[in-house]
Amino acid sequence: MMTQLCSMLWMASPALGGPAEFAFEVHDPDEREEVLDLHQLLFDQLNAGVVDMDLSQTVSTSTASAPSADGVSTIVYDGDGSFIDDDADGQAWRWTHEDGSVECDVVIRDEYSFLYDTTKSQLNLYNDLGIDNRNLGSLLLHELGHCFTLAHNAGDYNIMGWSYTHVHANGSELYYYMGEYAADGLVGVYDVDTSFEDVGVVHWRYAGNPDGDAYSDHERTGVYAMSGDELPFYVASVNGGRKQPTFLVRRGHLVRPEFTFENNGSTYQVWVDVDYLLSTNDLITKWDTLLSSDTLLLKRDSVDTKNGHSVAIVATQEPGLYSLGARISDLVDLSDDVGQNNATYVNIEVLANGDPDYCEGLEPCARFEGDCDGSSDCDTGLDCIYNEGTYYGFTPQTDVCDLPHGSFHYCSEEEPCERFRGDCDSDDECQGGMVCVDDIGAQFGWSAVVDVCDYPLGHVHFCSPAHPCGQGEGDCDTNADCAFGTCVHNVGASYGFASSVDVCDLVFTP
Repeated sequence: MMTQLCSMLWMASPALGGPAEFAFEVHDPDEREEVLDLHQLLFDQLNAGVVDMDLSQTVSTSTASAPSADGVSTIVYDGDGSFIDDDADGQAWRWTHEDGSVECDVVIRDEYSFLYDTTKSQLNLYNDLGIDNRNLGSLLLHELGHCFTLAHNAGDYNIMGWSYTHVHANGSELYYYMGEYAADGLVGVYDVDTSFEDVGVVHWRYAGNPDGDAYSDHERTGVYAMSGDELPFYVASVNGGRKQPTFLVRRGHLVRPEFTFENNGSTYQVWVDVDYLLSTNDLITKWDTLLSSDTLLLKRDSVDTKNGHSVAIVATQEPGLYSLGARISDLVDLSDDVGQNNATYVNIEVLANGDPDYCEGLEPCARFEGDCDGSSDCDTGLDCIYNEGTYYGFTPQTDVCDLPHGSFHYCSEEEPCERFRGDCDSDDECQGGMVCVDDIGAQFGWSAVVDVCDYPLGHVHFCSPAHPCGQGEGDCDTNADCAFGTCVHNVGASYGFASSVDVCDLVFTP
């Protein structure tokens, strides 16, 4: 007779053949229907899965006892944790008897708040309300994995690692599942249903084994810049970490979303078509906006997290919150017996040029893009120009990446300069009505050879309260347009202008 504890590493087992058969007695002091319903949901899924299984349950009204090799498989909800290790949320014992029969006892520490159905918003991983319901469905699958001879695994995204973060989500529903690592182990132990196929995609990935224990850590997948660096993201403060990250994406840019693809079926799958879509909500369907498509080969024995396919967020996309989704598309040459796990999403916020976070992150902003916080946020050769947002069509306090004022090539025919901007090379590089005035850069703190766009003397807009004229300059409208003296009307002919031009000058009253 052999006993194994959940906290022990399961060693590789020889093929057993035959089905996995367990008739569990369920001991739940609270006699909760939702617990039995969750069990049945999982049993039905496993019984219809990649290997031959026959799992069933009956309710026991007797008082539960500590796990023992008594020939009866049990699932016990232990309110005070007296039957399991102090640091365990669940534990499983697998007993092999002399007659070859197998028994499995599972104990769940029932002193936590658990989620008993598939409502995503009520799970602690997916809500911003401080709800701390733990993932009972995945915890049960983990313990059942031990019943099926599966060991802990610290090297992949898998149910036998940190099971709470092994779950599929799309829209408002969760889907609990064993996953590719478990499927690969099961087909080596039990009779295989060679007609069963299942490919899926999730928004979780392997996050290493920082604690050095027997469990792999998992975290949410990301969105990447074309440079290969992950884009910045934010989370609700109540969650922290990477729970429900929202990634900042610039419209008009290429990005690379990341998803984990799994083959949970019996054979290799070739020509698996994947659509990448943009949705206004977190339910990804074929009706969402198609951005791009890809074709994958999904092996039978390895979880595949991918972030190499690029999609374009169009320049006209309305700024706001979206979901960037992956969907295994309508299957032609591929059979798939499970439809619940064929699509999922990552959360993004599409930013417009000028938004406060637009230049935050790993890709510097190009010319005329903002808001920047410093020149390090801008492409090489550009400065972050502070508080001149209105010149670029933004709010006044927006800081914008641009060539330094007065630098050569600042003005062009494609981007003609406003007044007092330079360097210009011709009148065509200045906005309407202005001319390129040679070698006056020193007046603006630049090199003396810089040429600057300005209105010609006598132009109706040459003088203003913001830019008052000196003596003999015009056209002015009021005394406020003059740096000193007064605005003398209709004397332009005396100064070489049209007679209707008003000129700033000293006027002495006898």
